[in-house]
Amino acid sequence: MEILSSNQPNCPQLYIYSSADRVIPAKSVESFVESQRKAGCEVRSCDFVSSPHVDHYRSNPGSTPLS
Repeated sequence: MEILSSNQPNCPQLYIYSSADRVIPAKSVESFVESQRKAGCEVRSCDFVSSPHVDHYRSNPGSTPLS
């Protein structure tokens, strides 16, 4: 995680994730998002709550992360 957080480009970041993800815990994503914000990055995030890992669009057709 240290390499990821120290080498992010200076551009807005968007993280979409799900509390139901069994591969990457939501708390890990939320912690990373918070560390990026503290580092001065512009970050947006969206928890799709019930979709499985990398299945947000199929589980929520028509949804957009920031709507």
